[in-house]
Amino acid sequence: IQSARSISSHLGAINSDIRQKLGDYASQTRDTLSVKTGMYTSTTWCNEDDHREELLQLSEQFLLHEPQSVALNMGPSETRPLLEHLVAKCLHTPYSLIVYDKETGKPLGFRLTSVAHRDSSLDADPVPLKIESTRVKTFWNAIEKLQRNFWRMHPDVNKVLRHEIAYVAPCYQRAGIASKMLDFGLDQKTLEKEHKFDGIVVESTSETSHSILARNGYTCNMRLDQTVYRDKNGQKLHVKLSSHDDLRLFFKCIR
Repeated sequence: IQSARSISSHLGAINSDIRQKLGDYASQTRDTLSVKTGMYTSTTWCNEDDHREELLQLSEQFLLHEPQSVALNMGPSETRPLLEHLVAKCLHTPYSLIVYDKETGKPLGFRLTSVAHRDSSLDADPVPLKIESTRVKTFWNAIEKLQRNFWRMHPDVNKVLRHEIAYVAPCYQRAGIASKMLDFGLDQKTLEKEHKFDGIVVESTSETSHSILARNGYTCNMRLDQTVYRDKNGQKLHVKLSSHDDLRLFFKCIR
């Protein structure tokens, strides 16, 4: 677990050299850019003190549009424990961000990113996960199945970044923001040499996400269809999902 001082130092290192490393994408709230003609955004790196509640609200908005959540009819009160766990876990490391509309000041997208180790005892867990909802539990069981299989499929990998959630609001989609946001601020040489990361992993839950990841150098390692969803008695749940909105495990090796 990184100390507050080391996290702050790392954030400073990222921001100080961001223009050279990331070209035309904004890194700080004072920066402006045009992703698409007429659209200007600013980006803020997240921390526990200033962004916890905002990220929880944004994560709830994400679930309103996320295919698995919609198909399983997971309500806000049911998913709150899971979102609190994920947000706290991600804010324990300096890799999560929010993207704002420069003109309105409203958030248009965000990325929640955590650090995962083969030795899970090294993972941050500031808010232990306690799920009571059967629907949320069956969804998270499927995600954890992908996570377990990742380590089995990559015996030489010991430490990765994991994008837990990456989302752009519908009215801002198809402007290239999701692709830009995916690896924004994550210099591969620095991640590998200084922080000993082997790659970036994503458990993708929608056709749109699958497509964006594939276009940006991520490789699909595994797929799970809707038959993975079971009730507490082990019976298959009948959920309405497009065959393209399956669960997929993606990985980008940076070594």
